[in-house]
Amino acid sequence: MPDSSPLLALPYIQPSQAQKHVTHNEALQLLDGIVQLRLASIGTNAPPVGPTIGDVHAVGPAGSGDWSGQSGLLAIRTETGWVFAAPLNGWRAWDILSAEMRVYDGTNWAAQTAALQNLAGVGIGTSSDPINKLSVSADATLLNHDGIGHQLKINKNGAGDTASLLFQTGFSGRAEMGTAGSDAFTFKLSPDGSTWNTGLSFTTSGVASLLSGVLIDGAQAYHRANVLGTVSEAAGVPTGAVLESGSNANGAYIRYADGTQICTHALALAFLNTSTCRSDWTFPAAFSANPVVNGTVDTSASTGTSTPAMDEILPVTWGTSGTDTTAAQLSVRRVAGSTNFVGGDQISVQMLAMGRWF
Repeated sequence: MPDSSPLLALPYIQPSQAQKHVTHNEALQLLDGIVQLRLASIGTNAPPVGPTIGDVHAVGPAGSGDWSGQSGLLAIRTETGWVFAAPLNGWRAWDILSAEMRVYDGTNWAAQTAALQNLAGVGIGTSSDPINKLSVSADATLLNHDGIGHQLKINKNGAGDTASLLFQTGFSGRAEMGTAGSDAFTFKLSPDGSTWNTGLSFTTSGVASLLSGVLIDGAQAYHRANVLGTVSEAAGVPTGAVLESGSNANGAYIRYADGTQICTHALALAFLNTSTCRSDWTFPAAFSANPVVNGTVDTSASTGTSTPAMDEILPVTWGTSGTDTTAAQLSVRRVAGSTNFVGGDQISVQMLAMGRWF
């Protein structure tokens, strides 16, 4: 019969053995140290000063002192001294200092790592779910380089799918950047997580498009989409387009974002009396205050049997018709002593009115 067990080397009580309790207690000491193995140190070569009964140490490669000649073994502290046991490949032990599980590989006590491939989900500080299979609840998340750089890759299946970063408040979307629904890179904002407004978009060729209503440094941004349009203002600050232009039967107008307005029109002044031709001009767009009105006679377009030469006509004058902000009454007069106007005469004039729309 052998003297000890084949795996744990526990001593057997031999037939007709005296002092059987000594052998039995020795086996119990080994069991007490090896079963539910907890290592107080790993790789230490010298025993600690003032060791604690029950502590187990994995002796390093150069055992010394009471551990001399016991390199690589387990040193178990008992009431009577050190007891040693040889670990077998595959033994597991809890490393008290590092608070992790260790596995003996025949030479070293290596940290036991779980299989991390094809996991159903990973939660760090929180729980994962079927949609958010990787969930992290922490003050910060660090993705550091392993070399000279680091890339965070977000891949999508097709151009019409989404690859983006979503920023939320209370799990309600407020900002999104990425390729959503196309391969154009866009920046979107939302006040409620439902309605989204695209502020800036880049095509795959790098062309940028800044959408209407976007503010830069707190001011309205102007671009191709809103240079021309409807001008507007709030307390004197432009809120609409840069330029607005239009025309109707009363002429043409152009408005600027700074409040300037210019109206133009070509019209014929009809015979009033022998010295005057007169007509009313309703502006194509109203002014906010009386404009400055100027006109030039176009003799080449004037008609009538007695149409005078330019040097026979005084400059165009204007008065009021209705309100000065909406219309002007225009007149031309003959130079005293020149040929009189007669019925049917029409004097063509090119008119310009300049003022403000606010």
